[in-house]
Order: sequence, then C-alpha cells, then structure tokens
Amino acid sequence: MFTAMLFNTRFCQDLSKKISAHVDAIFKLREEMADSSSDESGSENELDEIFGESSDEEDFGGFVFEMPDDIEWEKDPSGAAFQSYYEDNPRVAFKRTHCGSTVDRLPGNGKAIDIFKLFLSDEFLNKIARWTNRWFEVKKAAEPTKHKTPFLPITDITELKAYFALLLAMNRDVILPRYENYFRQDERKWLFLLRGFNCVLSKQRFQQLNRYIFFANPDDLDLGSLDRVAKDDKLIKVRPFLEELQRAFKANFNCGKEISIDECMIPYKGKLSFKQRMIAKPIHWGIKLYELCDSETAYLSRFEVYLGKGREEQEVSDIGKSGAVVARLTQDLWGKGHDLYIDNWYTSVALCMYLQGRGMFVCGTV
Repeated sequence: MFTAMLFNTRFCQDLSKKISAHVDAIFKLREEMADSSSDESGSENELDEIFGESSDEEDFGGFVFEMPDDIEWEKDPSGAAFQSYYEDNPRVAFKRTHCGSTVDRLPGNGKAIDIFKLFLSDEFLNKIARWTNRWFEVKKAAEPTKHKTPFLPITDITELKAYFALLLAMNRDVILPRYENYFRQDERKWLFLLRGFNCVLSKQRFQQLNRYIFFANPDDLDLGSLDRVAKDDKLIKVRPFLEELQRAFKANFNCGKEISIDECMIPYKGKLSFKQRMIAKPIHWGIKLYELCDSETAYLSRFEVYLGKGREEQEVSDIGKSGAVVARLTQDLWGKGHDLYIDNWYTSVALCMYLQGRGMFVCGTV
C-alpha cells in the first residue's frame, strides 16, 4: 500500500512539472510571436516611408494612359475598308472531319511491327538493303585495306527489321554507355548479361550493319566530290530516309485544329558538323530539330533538322529567321483554319500577320 501511494505521489509530481514546462513554453512562444508582429509592423512602416502610404486601396480606379496628341485615326464611315480587309483575309473554318488518323484499320494483326510498317514500308526497307550492299562495295573498292572483313549482303529485310528493333530497345528500354555491353557473353558477369540481344543478332553482325548501313543510293551520288557536296548539303547521305519519314508522318495522320511548333534535341555526342551544345536544356549535346506537332495527341507531323547558322543567314526575310522556320513547317497547312501555338522565340507581329493572310491563326508568348 505504501509503495503504491509513493508511486502515485511521484507520478503526480512529475506530471505537474511537465505541465508547468509546457505552460512556460506556450507563454514564451506568445512573447516571440508578439515581438515578430511588432517587427513586421515596423517593416511596413519603413515601406510606407519609402513608397508612401496606400490607405486608399479600395478607391483605386485603374491606371491612366494618355494617348499622344498627334495620333491619326483612319475614318471609315461606310465600312468599305473594314470589309475589304476581311475579304482579303477571310476567316477559314476548320473542318474537324478531316483530322485524326487516316488509317482505318491496322495492317496484319495490329502488332508493333505492323505499326512500324506504316512509317517504313517493306519497299523502302528493300531499298535500304540494296543501298547498304552497294555502299560496302564502294568502300571496299576505294579502301580495300580498311575493309578486309567479309560482309554478308543483306538478302532478307527481316534482318533490317531486327537491326532497327535493337536500336529502338537500346535507345528507349535498356540504356547502356556502349553498344558492346549489350552483347556480353562472359558468364562470370552473369548479372549484367542481356541474352536477348545475342538471340536477335550477333555482335559482329550488328557492328557490320552499324558500319555500312546507308540511307541513300550511292550510284546517285558523286562519290569523287562527296565530301565537298556534303558541306553544302549536310543531309545528303540520309535525305531519302528523312523524306520517307516526312511523307509517312503526313500521310498517316491529319492534325487537329490546334497545332504547335517547338524545338527538341536528339542525344548525340559523336562527330557531326551540325551537332549542337545547349547547356540550358536537359539534353546538352545532340541534333536539334524543329517540330510541328498536334497539340491534342502530341503526334509529330512535320520536322526540320537544324543545320547551323549558315542556312538561316541565307533565308532571312521580313518575318525573321524563326518566322521562316514556321513558314516552312506550316506551308502545306495554310488555308485550313488551324490555330498555331508558339513560344516567344518565334512570336512576332510580322509572323502573325503573315500567317493570318494565309488562313492560319497564331497564339504565342511574348
């Protein structure tokens, strides 16, 4: 009994000490809050001394703008000039029945390879196979000592499809610093093995395709002056491939009413004359593209590779360098009533008037 009473007494003493400590902390906090409020009122007084008092906030009636005295307004009592302007620049109504996918039914079973064929047909893949085989013959004839390893000609485009599939997997699903890492076979490092890649293509065959694949007809190129021509047309070796992609992008989908233009970067750190370095972007090194996309679905409809300042200096016009990019990307969409959204790098009054006269309306940041 005595032990229980002693325990209860000590418990009550400890509890009272804790309560008194909490009360002291609350009073101290109130004093600090009172001090801070007085400091804030002091800072407000200091601001009033600098900027003046603002007790009439509720009576604010807006800013007053004074128009210059020498301004001249054009009079049009009959409305003829107003009517003439809209006759010259008619507003085009966008037809929503013409937007969206142009493919009613996917070929085959609707698998990923069937969608791939919509953009790179078997006919064009056969062209790439012939061009690649021919390019190896050209390189071996020009420099036989550098091309001693036999190259087995591509006879089946299935091999090309497998090659492109591995490239997509390497750049989207499994990212490693070097492509040799995808074909490791050292069982002592079994944790890092990717056996699927070796099941599709061997390391040697992938290296050969990577080295000799060609996206233009070598017989159409002046091989003797190819380096000189490449300085004028930096995309000469891949232009047929890019044109085929552009054609497929346009043919498979019609953009909706709202479209947008912006730039993007494709990561690349190899040797390339038009490689860009943009430290402020998430991708610092790579190939810069101007892209026109459907705003609702983000579908890439048109694109243009940025080749450096040389081309832009040759195409300076009244709408500026950035406006010329917009004009080239939107040219085949004029007169259809699209609304274009752009950022402040492209926006200008001249560009807005230029596109409005061609049946396209612009909304841009400034």
